[in-house]
Amino acid sequence: MGRSKAMAGISLVSVMALGLAACAAGSPTSASKESGGTAAGGTGRRWDCPGGRCTWSDGPRTAKSRAGAGGGPTIQRNQPSQPVPYLAASVDDNEQWNEYQGYVSEFAGAYPDAAVDDTFTANRRVITVQDATGGAVFGADLMITDESGRNVASLRTYAGGRALFFPEQPADFTVTAAYGSSIAKATLRRDQAAVTVTLDGAVRAAANPIAVDVLFLLDATASMADEIDRLKANVASIVSKVRAGGANPRFGLTLYRDRGDLFGTRTFDLTSDASAFSAALGEVVADGGGDTPEDLATGLRDAVAKPSWRNDATAKLVVLVGDAPAHADYELGYAQALRSAQAAGIKVLAVGAPGVDTVGQYVFRQLSEQTLGRYVSLAVEVSGGPGRAVALDELVATLVDAEVKAAAR
Repeated sequence: MGRSKAMAGISLVSVMALGLAACAAGSPTSASKESGGTAAGGTGRRWDCPGGRCTWSDGPRTAKSRAGAGGGPTIQRNQPSQPVPYLAASVDDNEQWNEYQGYVSEFAGAYPDAAVDDTFTANRRVITVQDATGGAVFGADLMITDESGRNVASLRTYAGGRALFFPEQPADFTVTAAYGSSIAKATLRRDQAAVTVTLDGAVRAAANPIAVDVLFLLDATASMADEIDRLKANVASIVSKVRAGGANPRFGLTLYRDRGDLFGTRTFDLTSDASAFSAALGEVVADGGGDTPEDLATGLRDAVAKPSWRNDATAKLVVLVGDAPAHADYELGYAQALRSAQAAGIKVLAVGAPGVDTVGQYVFRQLSEQTLGRYVSLAVEVSGGPGRAVALDELVATLVDAEVKAAAR
């Protein structure tokens, strides 16, 4: 399938020129150890990464060569170069469901042996939870049982009170929704595409400002240097714009590479301290990789499991930025990690960087669609379509703002 077919089903809802300054590669210095390691340069602080979960700590830094480094992020001294413009096409595959089904069918026909999760997208069921006043309840836990009483899925509603269920075959199911002390059930018939569960009482109380946790999940292999540098250059503006939208945000970071690289994954916990988040991101550069697939599944698993996500009345977002599909030959598949995100009510906003291949784009769209997220495809050139110039910080802030507005309704 060529480039035009790979983009099938994506409406140019927005075409954004990301004309931000890219940074040329400098001379990398060193990396921190798995636990208690140090990294050369900087302000006298270091990474501590026990079990892949990293925090800052004070201490001296000792220069090490890249080959001898243990497992933390490498450090790069960046020199500014000329701006490199990007364009972006954005799509919500759940809003354009028929077009998405056509894309899925076309992909299956062109790539019958592709290493992707065979999720039964045609059987999508939309579950909405509301309170007695008709208000959407996000953060409600859902248990789906079949006619024998077997639990077949565990979900949590997103902002807007919705979650998606994908049964292998059409059948009758019982949906049990719980939020606090309120519990209610509804029957999802085999011929129903959607069902609403109503909880007793006005149980939904939105915080003011809306709490939102944003975890950046970054492919940190060598081909991603430009995207990581753009995020570094705009992190302060991203934080400022999200806060200006009326949110109470925290930001965190999970990096993933692949087996055999300097590290597999590293997670820097969610924090409301913009300076700490900026420092964490500023210490990271792209390195490693080699083959096309990366260990996206482990990265997503750690992005869900390792950060200290806030309570259920919080919009939880993973902003995935990468340019490669997941390995299909590892024990952990990306579908397993996706199920964990759905059960925790964590939405994936996937951004396909320039160079992402057709299989990678398919996987990224799956992750966004099945968590009610939006997919964004970055490219150096996108022909046709109306649009306006939008900077990277505005793009991220717009995606987050949509979730904040949904949570406030």
